[in-house]
Amino acid sequence: NRYPVLADQFSPTQRLESNRTLYRDTAASVGFNPDEAPIPTLRHVYVGETMAKAREEAAAGLLWYYRSLAQVGSPGGKANAPVPENYSFYRVFGEDGFNPDKDPDGFLNFLFDECTIVGDAAYCRERVSELRERIGLEHLICWQNFGGLAHEQTMSSQKRLIEEVAPAFA
Repeated sequence: NRYPVLADQFSPTQRLESNRTLYRDTAASVGFNPDEAPIPTLRHVYVGETMAKAREEAAAGLLWYYRSLAQVGSPGGKANAPVPENYSFYRVFGEDGFNPDKDPDGFLNFLFDECTIVGDAAYCRERVSELRERIGLEHLICWQNFGGLAHEQTMSSQKRLIEEVAPAFA
């Protein structure tokens, strides 16, 4: 149907890679030039003063968000709820035992490694570069005010993103 798609905030990089390939191949197979429909990617982004501080400051907000998602929006978050095939990835948040309440540190490490851009400016530049290389990232939607972050934290992160990360991609 030639619909553009949005790459969601909780897909690991490998899933983004495979889904983007599937989209491009499918589009081409029906005579649609996939370059005509950009694929923006949504990521929680927090640019901190240091790696440790960034992750410490973002952790509570990310856990809050994913706990809330599991309660109200994720089929995988409801005990024994069946998960439709097209939502099979949601199983990672519940049915497969990947739960922010059972293993918050493991859950956060997964998010930091695969689903977010959280760190100091140098690390954030590296993550954006990696996404550009691995998935052909064209448009990045930065979700910066998540899970009750303090206004000052969000503004500081945005300032660092604008001044220290974005110029590398101009």
